[in-house]
Amino acid sequence: MKLGALGEGPLVDGLRRRFQPRKDGRVVMAMGDDTAVTTERPDRVLLATTDTLVEDVHFAPSYTSPFLLGRKAVSVSLSDIAAMGGEPLFLLASLVVAPDREKEFIDALYDGMASVMEPHGVELVGGNTCAGDGPMAVTTTVLGEAAAGEVVYRRGASVGDDVYVTGTPGDSALGLRYLRELGRAALEAAGPVREAAFRHLDPTPRVAAGALLARRRAATAMIDISDGVLLDLGRLCRESGVGAVVEEGRFPLSRAMEAHAEAGGETAPLILAGGEDYELLFTAPPDKAPMVREIASQTGLAVRAVGRIVDSREGVAALDRRGRPIEIAQTGFDHFGSRPLPPCVDLPRKDVYNYPSNSRRNSGQPS
Repeated sequence: MKLGALGEGPLVDGLRRRFQPRKDGRVVMAMGDDTAVTTERPDRVLLATTDTLVEDVHFAPSYTSPFLLGRKAVSVSLSDIAAMGGEPLFLLASLVVAPDREKEFIDALYDGMASVMEPHGVELVGGNTCAGDGPMAVTTTVLGEAAAGEVVYRRGASVGDDVYVTGTPGDSALGLRYLRELGRAALEAAGPVREAAFRHLDPTPRVAAGALLARRRAATAMIDISDGVLLDLGRLCRESGVGAVVEEGRFPLSRAMEAHAEAGGETAPLILAGGEDYELLFTAPPDKAPMVREIASQTGLAVRAVGRIVDSREGVAALDRRGRPIEIAQTGFDHFGSRPLPPCVDLPRKDVYNYPSNSRRNSGQPS
């Protein structure tokens, strides 16, 4: 059934029935009134963040299933909470969608949202729906909390701190290039191509790692990598009043990035300026290195020191594997000052389908 035939009331009523508040939770009133009502806890601070994914800006319907769109919409906001060391609690989701969109699409979108919300204990408490004839837009607002003395800001880095990243930055940008080149075929491909494509479509918010880094006071400053390592590192350095030097050769490479490099593709622009990885970038004093390794082990997450904090007069710089400065024309994504990295500018002209076969059938959901 199309949304225009269903109507807004029945759509919202269905969502209200589906996302009932937990009886033992902190939601007094979710959907059904002018605002959601939740209880507060003493000695905790409120964290609030909002993100919007716009069709043909942040996602392309040609290769983004509604299920994966729902997952990513929630994940990008949870990543902001993770970067503050907080615990996500409540979600408000708003949609701008054409009336001729099928209800099944919306059902799958919320299936995707729920699949990320539930493992993190997040409850949907409200939102908004709006009919529009232009591009679809999904806006997520997440409310979380943290102990008042444990919030990790961007402003705490000091000269001499090590710079760390979680995971393998650059994979999302590589996946986007494969998706633009191959479309949905990238999701059916085996091995590195498929892995990279899913890293773009289905990022993982590092909530557990962020919370541990905050609780154990290991991180002095933190930010999530949404717009590119160099751009987001620059934001952290600006708030902290410092500079930084990172080394390309110290960044861990995924299997997908290794295959890309072996095929002759450049890696530095992807790793340093790709964006949408939603990994954590944080700083920590050298004497916290054992604690950082312990947190990495406890969460099962790759965490690597990739550089150091320096005096602000040195700016933010990246060095190649020979210790030479790397010049990158575009250091990340700025909605108003730049455009996304062009697709496939360094994609090797080889048969990217020639990876070992994988018998698992792709359904548009991660396996």
